[in-house]
Parts: sequence; structure tokens; C-alpha cells
Amino acid sequence: MTCEGFNRHALGVLERELAADGLAQFVRLSRSSGGDYTHDCEEWQAGLTIDDVLDSVRRHR
Repeated sequence: MTCEGFNRHALGVLERELAADGLAQFVRLSRSSGGDYTHDCEEWQAGLTIDDVLDSVRRHR
């Protein structure tokens, strides 16, 4: 999954779980950071497989 695809999926989950107000607050907070999100995203996803992601999702349900 690309970072863009992950972002779209994650925002969909956040919208479902937090509703529109919570999603808006999350976006405001996350966009105000000074880091390089794309670099950070690619770094922490390096070496992850789809199975790793699915296992993590199952553990956190």
C-alpha cells in the first residue's frame, strides 16, 4: 500500500470512528507538526508486508 493509499484508508477509519468533528480536529493537529510526514511514513512502513498490517489490525480490534 502506498502512503497515499494508507492516508486515504486511515482518514476513512478516523472519520468513521471519530465523526466529522473529531476527524477535523485530528487533521488540524497532525498538519500543524513540523515533521516530514511522507519520510516518516515511508520509514516506519519499510519492510512491512500486507500480512504484518493485517495481523496488527486483527490484534487491535
